Amino acid sequence: MGTLRSLPHHRVEGGKLFRLLRHLSSMIRLSCALVAVLVLATGFVRGQQLAQPQPSPAKTESKDSGKQTGASSNPQAPPQPTTTATVVPGNSKPAAPQPQGEADQLLNKLSEPMLWATLALAVIAFFQYRISKRQASIGQSQADIAALQNKIIEGQTTYIKAQAGHMEEGLKLTREAATAATDGAKAASDSVAELKKQKQVLERQTQILSEANWNAQRIERAYLSVSPFPEGLMIETAIVTEGATGVPQQAATLAWKITNQGRTPATITATSCGYYMTDGYDGPVPEKIKYHPAKLLRTHQVGGSWFRLRMEFTMPQEDVDELHKKLRRLIFYGYVDYIDEWQERRRTGFARKVRPGYTLGKDEHGTTYYTHALDFELSEALSFDVLRLSREGDDWPKAHEEHRANESQSNTDQASSQTQKRGG
Repeated sequence: MGTLRSLPHHRVEGGKLFRLLRHLSSMIRLSCALVAVLVLATGFVRGQQLAQPQPSPAKTESKDSGKQTGASSNPQAPPQPTTTATVVPGNSKPAAPQPQGEADQLLNKLSEPMLWATLALAVIAFFQYRISKRQASIGQSQADIAALQNKIIEGQTTYIKAQAGHMEEGLKLTREAATAATDGAKAASDSVAELKKQKQVLERQTQILSEANWNAQRIERAYLSVSPFPEGLMIETAIVTEGATGVPQQAATLAWKITNQGRTPATITATSCGYYMTDGYDGPVPEKIKYHPAKLLRTHQVGGSWFRLRMEFTMPQEDVDELHKKLRRLIFYGYVDYIDEWQERRRTGFARKVRPGYTLGKDEHGTTYYTHALDFELSEALSFDVLRLSREGDDWPKAHEEHRANESQSNTDQASSQTQKRGG
């Protein structure tokens, strides 16, 4: 690649050198021609000068014979023509000298300039030969460069054609890849659409199963009902005094029947029960009421079974009198906590109101009681069956263990108090 890149540079340098040599050759030829013309012109002028006739000087002869007087009297007289003696072979005597002619003298005069002119022409011919040889070398170099450039162009053309073929093949592969990508994208889009449909179907099936499970749970789960036994509320006629205040009290007993009305078992974990005296006979039942502390227990009730929950407490004599005189109403309320088959913690609330009238009766021990019937109290605030909130109630894992000991101690204290009261 370095040689290929340097070729244009060499081409430019060779062209400059060729033009320089061509100009130099033209200048040398012109200079030589001018020198030759000057030499010829100079020889011609010199010949013309020599060809003109010279005046003959006057010759005097002295009285003395054999002496020439011209040379002494005129020192600037032109020299007399010389004579040359020619020796003839075989003759002992040299030939008589012959006078040199003007043409020979002219040739002698012109020989030296012509020699220099000839030498100059030879030098010019030598330089022209060298220049022509250099020009031929430069021309050959240019021809080689041109041939190399043609080869480079042919190679570049071949390379470009091969590259064009590779590009065409690449474009073909790209088109095929694009087509495959388009097909893949379409397949992926179809797959996504199919997955969306399957997702919708699964969501619908999940919803149907959830609704079916919920309906089955509603139908099959445990339902607890709380109702009093037929004997109702029993208030002893005897008056006792309890507490530091010495307020007259009357003992009361109420038995509840807790029944599992559902089809699956329920585990009852806690109960709470208390009563409330209204303000006036027609006084309203409060929407929110404070429940008594729950009592923990653990009983398992299958569908259709029930168990008895006995409630023993004391009432102030004043409240019993107002109840008998219909001045106030007595309402019992509470709740039962349980866990159903689906491990959901639920709470059933109940409320019953005491009927105004009463009857007298005795139990097996001869104790006299006021017996009151109870009616159902329609109050949404007190009658319900709902799911409990988290940690609502005392049957959660840790809370149940903590309250079990307290409940056991409370039951023991209550049993001891009832024994002491009946014995007194």
